[in-house]
Amino acid sequence: MDVLNTMQLVEATIASIQEKRDNSDRSFKALYEKSTKLAGEMGTEIQKHRITKLQKNRSNIQIESVEDYYRTSVFIPFLDFILNELTTRFPKHEMKCVGKLQMPLSSNFEKGYHNEILEGAYLYKDDLPCFSALEGELQIWKYIWKSLPEKKRPKHPAQAYRLADAPPNVRMLLQLLCTLPVTTSTAERSFSALRRLKT
Repeated sequence: MDVLNTMQLVEATIASIQEKRDNSDRSFKALYEKSTKLAGEMGTEIQKHRITKLQKNRSNIQIESVEDYYRTSVFIPFLDFILNELTTRFPKHEMKCVGKLQMPLSSNFEKGYHNEILEGAYLYKDDLPCFSALEGELQIWKYIWKSLPEKKRPKHPAQAYRLADAPPNVRMLLQLLCTLPVTTSTAERSFSALRRLKT
């Protein structure tokens, strides 16, 4: 999966969670009913935590209804946390800039949008062979793009990257699109597993 597909999925995920957050009464009601049914099958019932007049270390919301208590103290804060993490991990401005790099593969590329592509490419100007030549190369790429039959036009950066006649800066942008990581991960360090091995 590339960054552009991820961007669309992240936006859809944020919109879906935000809808649940905006309609928390309705979305939590179904969840609470399932939880109540499950608790009944296990021979117990859902109870709210003890509430005190003054509490600093945990949630102490003064609500009588058990359903409202868990909706206010657990459900809504959880959704807010997830939304905050997603927007922090995938900043909208940076994602839009990366999205503009896909424009040379768009069917509307013939109509222009060069300034928007340049704005997106500015983030990676140090990685390009010659950023100042990019505007001229986009004009060349436009004519290369127009010369290709519509069925043969590449839909994915990896397909476009294989075109031998792509100008160097455009080719580098396509390479960046192919290789930008969606997430990062690191291998577990050996000393962190050593205790388990000894045990």
